[in-house]
Amino acid sequence: MRPWSVASAALTGRAFGAPRRRVVAFGVVIRFVNMLVFVLVASLGLASGARALEAKTALRQNFLSHAERVGDFGLEAREMRQENRAVSTIIASECCDAARGGVLEGANFAQKTFGRMFSKGGAFAGRSVDDVAGALRSGAMKPSEVPIDYIVREGNTLILNTRSAQALEAAGIPRSAWTAVNRTGQEMYEAMLSGQLQRNGLTSVGTATVRQSGL
Repeated sequence: MRPWSVASAALTGRAFGAPRRRVVAFGVVIRFVNMLVFVLVASLGLASGARALEAKTALRQNFLSHAERVGDFGLEAREMRQENRAVSTIIASECCDAARGGVLEGANFAQKTFGRMFSKGGAFAGRSVDDVAGALRSGAMKPSEVPIDYIVREGNTLILNTRSAQALEAAGIPRSAWTAVNRTGQEMYEAMLSGQLQRNGLTSVGTATVRQSGL
């Protein structure tokens, strides 16, 4: 049976009969929705992850509102509502720290210099740091369009995409307004950080200052 068919059957009582069985059905559906939330947050990243969380939270609350009106099992539904509220809080605090750029206050860089032009394979291929900074200043681009990846290693917060960070700084955008994406523990980004530190002769503390190469 398809997930939406299970939800419909649970609401009408056709598939599960007794009220308590309908509660079990709601539990199955809601836990399925919880799983989707985790997958979406992990795969889509900060801004879209937060929006997905809000949408899925609303969907769960919808299910529970219906549950309280069907039969005499309001107590179980209310307990389930509390459980899902707790789950939403955990997801929001642990998975969606994008949009909380304040985590980058005091963060260091993993390299000493940066090139004037963005890399050919990136989102800003063919553009310079000054070009992106100008677009940010004029409002043609939003800070959320220049996300900053970071890793926490040995207690130190290290910025991975130096040019993007320099564009934001040149545009006068405070770090508290940056879109920060935590890449800690992600193999590809961890390897990238290790390479940057090694090539620049830096420890996990990194460096607080960088300069444009060639100047």
